[in-house]
Amino acid sequence: MVNFKIIGICKQEALSIVPTEDVRYDLERMTELLSQAGHDVNDQGLMVTVSSNGHTVTIYTNGRMLITGVSTKEEAAQIATSLYDTAEPSRESVADRAQPPLDYSDMDESF
Repeated sequence: MVNFKIIGICKQEALSIVPTEDVRYDLERMTELLSQAGHDVNDQGLMVTVSSNGHTVTIYTNGRMLITGVSTKEEAAQIATSLYDTAEPSRESVADRAQPPLDYSDMDESF
């Protein structure tokens, strides 16, 4: 389970999902998992795009998502949670990475 914050972007129908922990995903494996779950997925190398139910989600290796076609943070949270849960087997160990964990403590909402 990935904990995350939701950030609105320029009053568009898009929300950014930002993990509150240091995560990394194998996008090739993620593409396989999401495809097997019935999503329309396109691996673009540096990111994966997922189209489903009128939404388009761009997912990066660091777990960050950009969700378009949503109108509420609750809707975005449901989509993100579902995709993170499906993609969990593609999550890689970050224990050996030298970067400090991300700090998003100044943001106001978490799901």
